[in-house]
Amino acid sequence: MESTNNRRSNVRLSVGSSSIVVIFVILTLTTFATLSLVSANADNTLSKKNVEMSLQYYEADAAAEDMLAAIDGQLQTISASGSAFLPQAESLAGGLDGVTAYTEDGGLFLAYAVPVNEVQQLEVVLKVEPDPAIRYTRQQWAIVSTVEDEQEDDVELMQFDD
Repeated sequence: MESTNNRRSNVRLSVGSSSIVVIFVILTLTTFATLSLVSANADNTLSKKNVEMSLQYYEADAAAEDMLAAIDGQLQTISASGSAFLPQAESLAGGLDGVTAYTEDGGLFLAYAVPVNEVQQLEVVLKVEPDPAIRYTRQQWAIVSTVEDEQEDDVELMQFDD
């Protein structure tokens, strides 16, 4: 008789332990499912931000290309007129809105910026070449931040005694 009671207690123990294993597996699968859902949501949010930034950049790039086409058209007109190219090109900046002209290291530069979003702008710098056939070369075509970094002036550093 004892052997029958001993077998019944072994059966109960194995049914209980298999139930614990099933519960553990269900909890593990639920945890992984939740982590997968959170990860997919984060990927979706990042993808939407990436699409938005790409659209903003290409809109700004198109506007910068339009301004470049206007500048190139003016430079072509100046070179076709046969007058002194560089002095005429310097006066060009006054005729185009947002374009500034400056000289540096003996060269004439035209610069303008197109806003990309609230915190970035596309800055363009062109060097006007003395040869009217070339007209200009691109020196800069880059996105820069319009927000200045906030830095603490008083940074206390650890002092070491020698």
